[in-house]
Amino acid sequence: MKKKLLVILTVMCLLLGAFAMTGCGKDPEPAKITDGIYEWTLGDGMSAFYRFREDGTYYAKDWLETDAGTYEVKDESFTYEGSGIDGAAEGTEVSGTTTKKVVTNSYTRGVKEFGLAEDGLYGADAPFAQIKNRVFKHKPDFEYDDSKEAASPIYTFYFDNVEGATLVLYHNKTFEDFIGETGIEGTWTKETNGSFKLTADSNVYTLTVSGKSASYIKGTDTLELWNYISNGSVKATFEATAQVNVLGAFDADFRIELYDDYSCKAILNNSLIPVADANGDLVVDTGTWELDMTTGMPVVKFVFETAGNIDSVFAADSTGIEISFETKIFVVAADVDFDSLLKLPMDKLIDLNF
Repeated sequence: MKKKLLVILTVMCLLLGAFAMTGCGKDPEPAKITDGIYEWTLGDGMSAFYRFREDGTYYAKDWLETDAGTYEVKDESFTYEGSGIDGAAEGTEVSGTTTKKVVTNSYTRGVKEFGLAEDGLYGADAPFAQIKNRVFKHKPDFEYDDSKEAASPIYTFYFDNVEGATLVLYHNKTFEDFIGETGIEGTWTKETNGSFKLTADSNVYTLTVSGKSASYIKGTDTLELWNYISNGSVKATFEATAQVNVLGAFDADFRIELYDDYSCKAILNNSLIPVADANGDLVVDTGTWELDMTTGMPVVKFVFETAGNIDSVFAADSTGIEISFETKIFVVAADVDFDSLLKLPMDKLIDLNF
């Protein structure tokens, strides 16, 4: 009897020790935002994820683009509506409110807010702008190796319109400068005024980005940089057939050419136009263009000298994007009202490099 009692007491001691080692049955600590990754999967091997680090920075990647910046978790509610769980599949959308939110401040894309819950991010966007308002599921046990991250460019600028004369800033806060006779490598930080401080050995440079251009203070020199190379080529063309009512009504080909320096021209073409050039072209307006992806869909925003601001919209038949162009053209000592609907076919959207 004494031996049996001794065995029972021994087993009880072992059990008590096991409970003590596991916190006496307490619930496990909840996963932290910095554990593993947050992932959304489209299927066919395509997915997007966010990685949040202890130092307050994040890295996001999908099958097309990357993003990086800083983040902050706030004890504030966030309401999400129709947030998609499994890619674009219908019937998987959820709505609700989280008690916390994460605020991301991208180095290049601005500030965004997502709902933060124990099981994931709600109402989140992928780096590729067309993937918006999704649920990124938390995978805290995912073994992510930060050291194996390939350096991803967040800014690439060119000097003097030369392909090889580049300044590249990477998401891991390193940079490469190939402007000049010798290359320079170093690290960068973003200042409170929005500029970037670049440090290489004991040298400090300053980069201030403004849209497609940047001012680069390097020693005693101030260089003007651009984020594209221009050779005057046409990147894309919106086209239509228009009716011109001058000296009798006739049809003319009408196009808007978008050039690689982000300028554009609206051009009528018909040899019957009295003031056309030898090719039958008459430039009726000039301006600038840019591609806007903030809505998740491609929008070409034009600013014409005469026609003013015009934004493209998706065609009703989903075959491309189109713009409604209306202006006055001066032909044979008279102003002629002119309007047309121009389209860029869907298969040509890739020419805009979105």
